Amino acid sequence: MAWWLTQHLATVAAAAALVHLTTRLLRASPGVRHLLWTIVLIKLVMPPVFAWPWSIKPAGASSYTVAYPIPATDVGPYSASGSPGATFTPRSTPGPRVERPATPAAAAVAARDWRTWAWLVWLVGSCAFVLLHGGRAWRMRRLLRRARPAGAHLVRRIEAVATEMSMDPVEIRLASIPSPLVWGGLRPMILWPEALPRSVHAQAIDGLLAHELAHVKRRDHWIGWLELAAGCAWWWNPLFWHVRRQVRANAELACDAWAAEVAPDGRRHFAEALLAFSGGSPSLPAPIPAIGVRSGHRRLMERRLAMIMRAH
Repeated sequence: MAWWLTQHLATVAAAAALVHLTTRLLRASPGVRHLLWTIVLIKLVMPPVFAWPWSIKPAGASSYTVAYPIPATDVGPYSASGSPGATFTPRSTPGPRVERPATPAAAAVAARDWRTWAWLVWLVGSCAFVLLHGGRAWRMRRLLRRARPAGAHLVRRIEAVATEMSMDPVEIRLASIPSPLVWGGLRPMILWPEALPRSVHAQAIDGLLAHELAHVKRRDHWIGWLELAAGCAWWWNPLFWHVRRQVRANAELACDAWAAEVAPDGRRHFAEALLAFSGGSPSLPAPIPAIGVRSGHRRLMERRLAMIMRAH
């Protein structure tokens, strides 16, 4: 099991390094980078399809040896008379030391104890991960039950933006959240704040709607469920969190580019709206599948703002 895990993580790490190198050399767009990092995420979830041609010594094998002396007899010389019929007394001398392999019982017990503790820690961490995001999903369901239908004006605007993006409109509801987000599975839903910050300009609305609709059109909420499944198994692995961060970051950048293309006249107001959301009240502790316009850390926000203002 440990050898299989080592092979799998080494393969995923090599794929991640290759994606890093490829995207930097080719200056790939956010959409292409998101696709490549999603492939790495899928590889992390899937078991290896082939085994490496080399192998290592089994975990239970031991290289220690124990020396066992072998008794030997050395026949002494004849008696002083030297007659052939004289009696003689055998004399015992230490024999040669032969190296024999030690029994692997102690090493096997130690390895079994280590594996037992490792499985126990993994199981406890996975249960904690599931409980954490399960509780957040339950709170999200309660929030959805209290959500209200959006007004006619907002519905008309989202229908117009969806038509421009060549996609079907998505249901939008008003909820007590600090910033817009997408939630759902086969039928995703956009949750819209009941009250936007005062600094959010009216011309930023189309860009915000286009950003959330881009998440739906790109099926980013499905990738969110894949991230959740991967997190249940790989919560302990820094490589998983790095891959997930790259997937989320490039998804936000790709949706920002789409929003800037759909509403080019409101790019500046859209960027200001992102700043207003990032400096507002604390974000909703949503489960992994929830994707919001506010996603990302400070450095990512700087990249997003720079890209929006450079968009043509």
